[in-house]
Amino acid sequence: MRLPRAVGSAAPIWPSGHAFLNIVPRPTMTIAAQGSRLEAIPRPASVLQRNVNLLRELAVTQFKLKYTGSALGYVWSLVKPAMLFGIMYAVFSVLLRAGSSTPDFTVQLLFAIVIWTFFTESTVVAVNSVVASANLIRKAYFPRWIIVVASILTALMTFLINAALIIVITVPLGSMHLGLRSLAAPLLLVELLMLIIGLSLLLSSLFVYYRDVGHIWALRRSSRISATHS
Repeated sequence: MRLPRAVGSAAPIWPSGHAFLNIVPRPTMTIAAQGSRLEAIPRPASVLQRNVNLLRELAVTQFKLKYTGSALGYVWSLVKPAMLFGIMYAVFSVLLRAGSSTPDFTVQLLFAIVIWTFFTESTVVAVNSVVASANLIRKAYFPRWIIVVASILTALMTFLINAALIIVITVPLGSMHLGLRSLAAPLLLVELLMLIIGLSLLLSSLFVYYRDVGHIWALRRSSRISATHS
């Protein structure tokens, strides 16, 4: 006896009313309720697209949560570089007179502090990112590198905003002179970002098994700052 087929389906319906689920093609869309209407939401076409979407959502969420509940909000991201800039400017420019012969010394020092703050903040947060997201890792399966890179992108957002503020303020005042060498800045930023990602992936993997890695990296970072100042 030939079994009947459901409308719009290639799978035969058995007497119990159930069809072979493994024969029906996997749906490419999900249904979501929008008020009184049902709308189809397309699924990501590839694994890469799903990972990129998850990476973007985690980075944006972490950036928002970073300043949630704070009275000053983003201002705190400006206070630390500003204080470090004030100390170093007083030491090198006022006391030691080291920047008197260097053109645009103030802007160069400010940019160096912002870049160094981005490097230290991104690596310190990324080292502990996998361990800090242990509950999320237990509940869902996804590539673990997304957590590390998302924390770095959060620090990158702060860096880009600070760098944009410096450019907007200093260029109209004539304190910064942009030339052909400035075109290499994006390439240098990509190189720095690749270094941070590689170093963070290594340190975060080691930190899962050896918690001393966090303390060692903090000491290394502090000694590096002292060596830079000297």
